[in-house]
Amino acid sequence: MLALKDKNHTKTAQTPSVESVADEIIKYKQLLDEGIITEEEFSAKKTGLLS
Repeated sequence: MLALKDKNHTKTAQTPSVESVADEIIKYKQLLDEGIITEEEFSAKKTGLLS
């Protein structure tokens, strides 16, 4: 977690953790396995999450 400070506020910016990226990929893989999304949609989501 990264705290960014400006004049009057402290903002917290979270970078995606490896665990949450892995969880997202697993979620999309389950959707693929259930036939809800296509292989192309799965690949696009996975590529986006890993980049």
